[in-house]
Amino acid sequence: MAKTSKPFTKQIGEGSVTAQLTLVAIGASAGGLEASTQLIETLPLGRNLAIILVQHFDPNHQSLMVGLLASHTRMQVTEAHDGMLIEPDHIYVIPPGRVLKVAAGLLALSAMPVEAGPRLPCRVRQPGDLLHSLGQWC
Repeated sequence: MAKTSKPFTKQIGEGSVTAQLTLVAIGASAGGLEASTQLIETLPLGRNLAIILVQHFDPNHQSLMVGLLASHTRMQVTEAHDGMLIEPDHIYVIPPGRVLKVAAGLLALSAMPVEAGPRLPCRVRQPGDLLHSLGQWC
């Protein structure tokens, strides 16, 4: 799990408010649904917290994670899309067969590279992976 904070500005009516966004990235194996569910059940709203959940899925099957997690939290749970703005009180779930990273406060998705060995969407210590991109965004 990685955590980073970054200021963000939110428009409210004709004014704006600047606050600190805390972004947490979580990597989980294919069996991580129970642990992910237990974690998000405890997360409060209104703390300027955003979660990126990267779980290993079969890249050839549709994910049901958004629906499964949404019933366990008051945070907005959504499947990540390329170019999506990271907002507080949101949980972003990686779609199958994709690699996700953060760039300038936006989610950046790309096709999972074809490699020898296991296809892991949350690779560690490799340039261009999610955790590396979080460190650069800070």
